[in-house]
Amino acid sequence: TKAVKPKLGGDYSLPSDPTEPAENLIDYSFLIYGRKKIGKTSLVSRFPGAVFFMFEPGTKAQRVFKLPRQGGCFVDWKDVRGYIRSLQKEAHRFTTACFDPGNKAYDLCLKYVCERERIAHPGKMKDYGASWKAVSNEFEDIHLQIANAGMAFVVVAHEKWDNDRSIVEPKFSPSTEDFYEGVIDNIFYYHYQGAERFLQIRGTEGIVAGTRCEGHFMTADGRPIYKIPMGNSADEAWENLQIAWVN
Repeated sequence: TKAVKPKLGGDYSLPSDPTEPAENLIDYSFLIYGRKKIGKTSLVSRFPGAVFFMFEPGTKAQRVFKLPRQGGCFVDWKDVRGYIRSLQKEAHRFTTACFDPGNKAYDLCLKYVCERERIAHPGKMKDYGASWKAVSNEFEDIHLQIANAGMAFVVVAHEKWDNDRSIVEPKFSPSTEDFYEGVIDNIFYYHYQGAERFLQIRGTEGIVAGTRCEGHFMTADGRPIYKIPMGNSADEAWENLQIAWVN
């Protein structure tokens, strides 16, 4: 007997036109990394409706909206999920979510999954990567929930120097790095050049950076911008970023 092919439902017609890229700066996701106290958090605080998920103590000297509300930083991943449910359900002013710093967020997620699955560490399990996959799925799900809440996303990270490759890159574990490199649209490096601060938006031989935003971050005569001066304040830094965006 011949196998009967199942009937497919819905409209599966092929597209006739390509999708148009988003033209709003905050429609894209960002990873901003650099040395401590250079101004990463201050810059992100200028993004429209920014709220910070804090995974290490900080921001005491800055006027920002941050979670957890009681201060300090997250110590339980279940609380992160709880706040995201509130962002999905409640009317609020927030339109940009920031994880600060991203590596500590992943570490807390890893701890949560290990406790949930009652294992010591995924690396000690001989389960063909199933435990690592559970961590990856949990971390990915929380980011999908932020996107489903209609929010832009920024992750902040510290810098590290890789001696083997002679390169500056975000301070992430390999698993965190793989995840963010796959989903983040823009990786920017915040650094000093002499006494001045710059945001490098395209990579060079010794610096990890890059942007997927075609047609933006160009000079008036069409050349790609590699770094943006950040000026002397967070307001000036945010203004210069927007000016670079519109070429």
